[in-house]
Amino acid sequence: MPPTLVTTTTIASGSVAPKAVAVLKAFRVLSAADAKRQSIVTATPDVCIAGGLYVVTVDIGACVVHVKWASGAVARDWKTSVRSVSLSSSIYDLGVSVEVLDPIFFRHMSSVPMGYLAPVANAAMSAKTVFVVGHSSLFASEVLSKPSISLRRANAVKQALTAKRVRSEIIAVSVSYGSPVSLKLSESAQASNRRVMVYLFS
Repeated sequence: MPPTLVTTTTIASGSVAPKAVAVLKAFRVLSAADAKRQSIVTATPDVCIAGGLYVVTVDIGACVVHVKWASGAVARDWKTSVRSVSLSSSIYDLGVSVEVLDPIFFRHMSSVPMGYLAPVANAAMSAKTVFVVGHSSLFASEVLSKPSISLRRANAVKQALTAKRVRSEIIAVSVSYGSPVSLKLSESAQASNRRVMVYLFS
């Protein structure tokens, strides 16, 4: 069976951030030419996630994304207010749809996905871009891991999708412990934080 779609989002092009955007939307922040010299990094991973050319809003609040030169210096900031809006709002009308798949979970300090990825690959086949976001638990062993366990998880999913002949552009992003589902420190609670989220850009 295909993975359950959690929701849909949209992408809009442009380097200038709107004053307000809807939650669960995606925006193109860099051009392909600029991406050869610059990269984007979110300062607010609990509100928005940045990778490749894109920013995806995941919760309400202030979204701040740093556009950086290769040296690490900040060239500019992309800032917006992420709000919960109705479908009839003009804010909601920006861009094109993105599908968000169910989380892929992992055991402690593991980058081997739990469960089969064939349904994820099948869903990703028709996408133009696949945005793969790795997360870690709040346990110190994962937070301090080098290389980052969350990036290893994102790359593991990227490699698995490539092996399953997904021809889309696949962007692997790590947010480490910056966007936890649970703040409780029990193993059962932290299991929900050890995940990869997959966004399919139409």
